[in-house]
Amino acid sequence: MNSIDYLALDGRLLRQFLAVYDTGSVTAAADSLGLTQSNISHNLERLNQLTGSRLFTRRGRGIVATEQGHTLAPRARRILQELAEIATQPDYRPAEDTGRFVIACNDYEREVLVKPLLTVLQKAAPRCQLQLLPLGSRDDILPALHRHQVDLVLSPLLTRDTSELHQQRLFSDEMVCFFQHGQPRPDSLERYLRARHIRVGFSANGHSDIDSYLASRKLQRDTALIVASFDAVASLMSQAPLVATLPARLSNNLLSGFDHCPSPIPLPELEIHQLWHQQHHSSARHRWLRSQVRQLAENP
Repeated sequence: MNSIDYLALDGRLLRQFLAVYDTGSVTAAADSLGLTQSNISHNLERLNQLTGSRLFTRRGRGIVATEQGHTLAPRARRILQELAEIATQPDYRPAEDTGRFVIACNDYEREVLVKPLLTVLQKAAPRCQLQLLPLGSRDDILPALHRHQVDLVLSPLLTRDTSELHQQRLFSDEMVCFFQHGQPRPDSLERYLRARHIRVGFSANGHSDIDSYLASRKLQRDTALIVASFDAVASLMSQAPLVATLPARLSNNLLSGFDHCPSPIPLPELEIHQLWHQQHHSSARHRWLRSQVRQLAENP
């Protein structure tokens, strides 16, 4: 047999060839594939030309495979099986996973999402390793994902160009004011502006949406301290009568030892998303991880 021009072959030609080979009839093959006899005959002739051999010969009212046809049949089955395996996403078995998931987030997302996720992984994927990387500013999200240093980012919504990224909203959290027991409640604008504040700033410029809002109304709060983590807020607030305007879910973990009240300033809710690179979009392993995070977000 001449060498096959493999670049001109496709799975449909081989599938139709095998249908004729197995049934010994163009008519039966056409019926089984939902095609016309003329379509099958045309493609068989095309395959003859590509292989440089006659693959079938007439015998009585039917056709039988030639020696070249018998030689091609097992090869065609193997090729179609390999194509099917390429197109089929393998099942992911978390209990057998010995790999590593890398998640980038700040300590808010760590407390709210990653802690319960660790419990899930310990039960469902006990041999899997979880690595947490500090996220810092939202400006760090794109470089980390583009360099494939992380599998998943947990963060507020990214509004910059995300052409190669996917984002999924997980939940929203209202902003409230945290303060020490016995401290005046900062539940009015007057008391809020009179208090001294601690806030979280991840970037060097120290930008704050709250201060921008106040400045637009020619108001200013008294910021005593800017820290780079929510952990630091909890530690330092225990030493001084400060007010922190932060997401309410922190009352269940880092700031559980403090009182809180609604913010007297109309602030938008904090929306948390999970973000991933296009490279991981179809991976069964990564889809499983994202589904676990989503379930935890929906059922806190």
